[in-house]
Amino acid sequence: MKRIAVLLAILLVGCATVWRDGTGGGRDQSQFSMDDGACRLTAQDYGNQQQGLVNQQGPCYGTNKQCGWAAALNGVSVGQASQNAYGACMQSRGWMQTRR
Repeated sequence: MKRIAVLLAILLVGCATVWRDGTGGGRDQSQFSMDDGACRLTAQDYGNQQQGLVNQQGPCYGTNKQCGWAAALNGVSVGQASQNAYGACMQSRGWMQTRR
């Protein structure tokens, strides 16, 4: 359940975003690909850190329904944290985010 929520959050946010060169330098696809790859690794690392914090909270002692909702919300929050880290990384490298 948690993994499905994370994937859904990543897909919904990631599909609606286009990145363009904000420096005015006319950077090409190869520069974008290098920055994109580095920022994906940064986001993955940040997401893993967030998941570690969620795991430290310990087991859920509520009903199955309550624990299911808690897992889904935690999954979405980890996914959103990863997306935020990716966006901040890309912006720090001079890429501007636009919506389709």
